[in-house]
This record gives sequence, structure tokens and C-alpha cells, in this order.
Amino acid sequence: MKLNTPRSPHVLRCAIAVLAVIIAAAGSASADSIDIDLFGFGPGNTLAVTDWSTSFDIPQFDPALGTLQEVDISFSNTMNTSGTVKNTAAIMEMFKVTMDLETDLTLINGDILSTDISKQQSYKLTSGQYASYGAFTDSASTTLAYTVADGAAFTSYVGTGNFTLFAQTMTGETITGGGGNILTNTSTLSNISGEVDYVYIVPTPEPPVWLLLLPGLLGLAGWMRMNGIAAYPR
Repeated sequence: MKLNTPRSPHVLRCAIAVLAVIIAAAGSASADSIDIDLFGFGPGNTLAVTDWSTSFDIPQFDPALGTLQEVDISFSNTMNTSGTVKNTAAIMEMFKVTMDLETDLTLINGDILSTDISKQQSYKLTSGQYASYGAFTDSASTTLAYTVADGAAFTSYVGTGNFTLFAQTMTGETITGGGGNILTNTSTLSNISGEVDYVYIVPTPEPPVWLLLLPGLLGLAGWMRMNGIAAYPR
């Protein structure tokens, strides 16, 4: 009499593993992001004479798109400064002229993103002598990220409305030395451009449970048939 010897349980383990992978994949999600550009102050993001202020209206992240994971806010700006200086003293003077530009971006919760640019030039001028200051061009950038751990500072970016970011510059000129006898005539221009980036998770729609189980059940049934195993042994 010939007996049917069941094959190795390796095939069964493979079938179960495939089924587990299918079920796990059903609950998976993919990452995505939305980038919102902040077009800067002035037409075409050209340089504008400081000091200036401006604002940006930004849409909140729509929760219907998925689950927000992170909000990244960044901006950069360029400073261009130039002019002339004059020694009005009756004697030669040695001095320095420093131009500082601070650019602030105020966020929803009152946090402030800032950049600072500073340019300095040294002089040794005789009485009544003029000299040029600059021209100098320099740039700076900064960024800030919010996550779920930041609480209200993070959730304030979620919704179906808009919020406003405010930007402004503060320009300062410092003369070191010269005994109060130095006249300056300078001009500073700057711009700002940036981005709000929403990083979120897009859930993958889950198929019906029976559709998930069907491939594994069919594989299991086939294995049992090949090995002569009854579904309901007597």
C-alpha cells in the first residue's frame, strides 16, 4: 500500500508569510509635501529701499489631504548698500562705517525668524576729503521646523483657512571714530523670498478584508490539496 507523505511545511510557512505581507501593505502610507513659495517684496522680487515691511497670506494645511508631520519655514534675503562718506574735521580722521541689516519674519504664534547682514569699511581721510562706501552685496538665509511635539505652534498651521506672515527690515548705520566729524550718504536695498513646506502622510486606501485574505487562503488550500490534507478530517 502506497502512503501519501505530506511535503515539507516550508511551503505553508511561505504562504503565511505572503499573507502577512499583504495585510501589512494594506495599512501602509506614503509621504508627500506641499511647497508654497513666498514671492518677495517688490515687483519680481527686486531689491527695495529699506526700511520696508510686507506680508504674505498663506493657506493652512488642509487635513483632508492626510496627516501633517512637519512644517518647514525658510527665507533668504540680499542686501545691497553703497554711498559716500566725508571727513568734515579740520584734521585727518581715521574711522570705520558699518551698515547692519536685520530682516524679521513673524510667524503665526509670534515666533520670529531673523537674518543679520553687516558690512564694514575702514577709512583714513584728510580734512574735507570724500570717499565711497561700498558697493557691498551680501546674502543670508534661515529656516525653522515645527513638528507634532511643538503643540499649538504646530497645529495652528492645520485648517482650511489662511494665515499671514509679516516681514520687515531694520537698517542701522554705525560710525566708529571720527570725533563726530563724519558725514555719510548711503543707500541700502534688500529683498526677501522664502518657502512654507508642509510634509505629510497620505494614507493608502484599504481594500476589503476578504480581498486581503483571498490570496493567502487560496494558497493554503492549494498546499493542502497537494499534500492530501483534508480541510475537515474525520
